[in-house]
Amino acid sequence: MAQLQVAYDPNPIPWVIPRAPGGKQRGPGTARITLTVSATDANSGASVAGIVASNPLPDPAGLIDDPNDLNFTTNRPQAITLLQVTSHEVPAGHPPLYLSPGVQVTACGYDDAFLSLD
Repeated sequence: MAQLQVAYDPNPIPWVIPRAPGGKQRGPGTARITLTVSATDANSGASVAGIVASNPLPDPAGLIDDPNDLNFTTNRPQAITLLQVTSHEVPAGHPPLYLSPGVQVTACGYDDAFLSLD
């Protein structure tokens, strides 16, 4: 299969991080943005139409919460509000971790590509 080259804009994502007194993160960050995920053929550089979808991390224990339900077309700006993913895969008594959401880009005739929206 052919290879996709994928990128996103804005990069980096301008996360707004809620902080508690003392500077610790107290909840998932948010970003109200116009996001464009572009896909091109890795060999020719031609634009490729594909689908961008939330890519949940493997989570057999149910410890990761991804509130994003992304599903849109590549190469078209999307006005969205992104939320950081919350991971509870931490020792007891520790606060959760907040991670950048991942997406999967699929296009007919191409290997899937994966991005972390950092």
